[in-house]
Amino acid sequence: MFSKLLAILLVCVITNAYGSDLQTAAEDALMEGDLELALESYMGLLEEFPDDQESLKIAVMLAEELGVAELALQLLIVDLERAVELKEIDRTQTSLRLIAQINNQLPAWVDQKLAVASAVTEDQLGDFDAWEELASEGSALLESGEFENALMVFKRAQTFALDVFGSDHWLVVASAREGGLAARQLGDAATADAFYRDAYGKSIELLGESHPETQYVASLIAELFSASQAFEEAKLMRKSITENYESEMGVAHSLTMASRVSEVDSMINAGDSGGAKK
Repeated sequence: MFSKLLAILLVCVITNAYGSDLQTAAEDALMEGDLELALESYMGLLEEFPDDQESLKIAVMLAEELGVAELALQLLIVDLERAVELKEIDRTQTSLRLIAQINNQLPAWVDQKLAVASAVTEDQLGDFDAWEELASEGSALLESGEFENALMVFKRAQTFALDVFGSDHWLVVASAREGGLAARQLGDAATADAFYRDAYGKSIELLGESHPETQYVASLIAELFSASQAFEEAKLMRKSITENYESEMGVAHSLTMASRVSEVDSMINAGDSGGAKK
């Protein structure tokens, strides 16, 4: 937070101030570290001077810093509409770029939950390195097409993680997920399904159903459904993934959009062309 606040203050120093009471209040609030008051003041400035790009930039940065990305997005969308109306190409492109950046950001809780689930003590650092070596070996085998050997390595990694870190640790989930990928490439659908479901259930426990890592495992299960010609099941799983992303990330987030495309593909495979057109 401190580094971003410094950046905001720097922008404030170099901006072309209007000398208004709102401008003074905004700068004073920044200097005092009152980000909420500063944001309120800069939004007031934008109401008076809707083409003030420096105030917009600062307001967006403040909104992001305060964890209200939806407000930052709203400010940029309003500016985009005005830029299009005024036929200002550079301004339009800048707003589109900033909107894309915000839409690709993940909420803070995503990394926080994964960090807690992946935590290791100082005494476990050597064991963590040993697990990483196994995981890297398995990934290399997967890339080289040695799927059976990769599956064996990921099974060892899962057993190792269980013995050292316990069942409630992310490394156990990661091992199971990668084991499922190896089994899927090997053509062993039953083993892949068992690994995926193990990873999915435990990921829900550790991270929550809406976490992107959990949804990634769900997408692997959906893909396995499609490969097994279980198109209706795949469609329902894809629909659930999209709904979770919409709820937690927003309808415009890149993860939501990608999931929506996959959902449409599943609808087409299931013969639900009417639903795919909606």
